[in-house]
Amino acid sequence: MAAQVQLVCLSTTLVISSTEKTVTRDALSKCSDLHSLTLVPSLLELLFYTPSLDSSHQLRFLSYVETQHEVSLVFEEQLLSKFPEGALEFEPLRWKALQVASAGPGAFLSQLAVLTQLTTELAKHGISVFQISTYQSDYVLVNVADLDKAFKCLQSFCSIEMEDGQELKVTEHGNSQDEITEVEELPTMHHHPLSVPDVKLHLVQLNRTFVRRHMYSLVELLFKSEDTATRFLSYSETGDEISVVTSDECFLEKARALMEQGDQGVLVSPDFWRPVQIGNTKLGFAETGIVAGQTRVLVNAGTTVFYLSTYATVNNAGAIHYI
Repeated sequence: MAAQVQLVCLSTTLVISSTEKTVTRDALSKCSDLHSLTLVPSLLELLFYTPSLDSSHQLRFLSYVETQHEVSLVFEEQLLSKFPEGALEFEPLRWKALQVASAGPGAFLSQLAVLTQLTTELAKHGISVFQISTYQSDYVLVNVADLDKAFKCLQSFCSIEMEDGQELKVTEHGNSQDEITEVEELPTMHHHPLSVPDVKLHLVQLNRTFVRRHMYSLVELLFKSEDTATRFLSYSETGDEISVVTSDECFLEKARALMEQGDQGVLVSPDFWRPVQIGNTKLGFAETGIVAGQTRVLVNAGTTVFYLSTYATVNNAGAIHYI
């Protein structure tokens, strides 16, 4: 009998939002943009605000992804009030993150197979997901309204725990046996164009001490101006783990030097990665099967993948050998 997939449902409720591209990168160099200047303090507080809001047992969750098109932010809904009114475009739905237990260092294909199984089952039952990978783990975000339904369809092969230690309780709505039925096929999926921006990326893992010791390097990485056509940056924080995906050679050189000096808080992936963008318009949050369809093809091809959903698009960061 196959081992059950281990999932942890994080306590924090998340909001998915976006802001104009020029709001962040140009803010420090074009001081005439008043809107940009008012947003920068909020972004700095969001990115580097350490304490959990509700409980010491609650895992902090943050995703900042900047592409040539947008800046996408996922964070705790309580922090939404820290931004000026109208500064962010945000999805009115709220989300919960399901943390997928890591298959272990180097087990990328095993992890991708697990994600394929999870996202396929959710897609079969019409549940849309928003997926974020980090250096050590993967997170599948599910709309709060679909959470009970997701639990029901995943319980057959998943062991699900609540982060706060409470017993998992699935709300009953009428005849629950009729509500979740076996579905053999994925829903019909739309075909979205793929594009591959000309940028080579590296994956970096940092711990909390790096932020305290190298704050300037991170601020410079996040806000300095560079070519907008090739800009791709991801900064994700979950608990004490921080994952950065970047092509910035200055930042990468500093990280590699610290790693070579024996800094236990820094890891730099030796492989190059390329972003593969799925779709060229806003895909919305209702369509299902986008993640499942892509991961199924990639796992069958034996390709490793680092997955990042954003407010407007979906991005796979794939190892350079598969592009």
